[in-house]
Amino acid sequence: MDILAAATRDAAVIARELNHAPGARQRFRSRAQDEIDRRFDAAHAAGGSWFRSARIEDITTAADGNARVYRIVTPVGAFCRTYPANGSAPMNTTCPR
Repeated sequence: MDILAAATRDAAVIARELNHAPGARQRFRSRAQDEIDRRFDAAHAAGGSWFRSARIEDITTAADGNARVYRIVTPVGAFCRTYPANGSAPMNTTCPR
């Protein structure tokens, strides 16, 4: 009986070490999760622009100091955000050329 208990403990230790080894697949993962991970890895490897972060550029300050305009460039497109100096709410505006 002691030999059987010791063998069971040793097998459990070996299984735990194998499951936590670097690069080991997790035991209880759904097929859907595996598919999602595979597709995200493929999308990142393709270098698509959907995963790029937005860029913010300070493009102008009004001559009289009444507003600051920032261009925000995202993977979907670009838009401008105007911040009035008087403390009113910022507005999405067209970008000056």
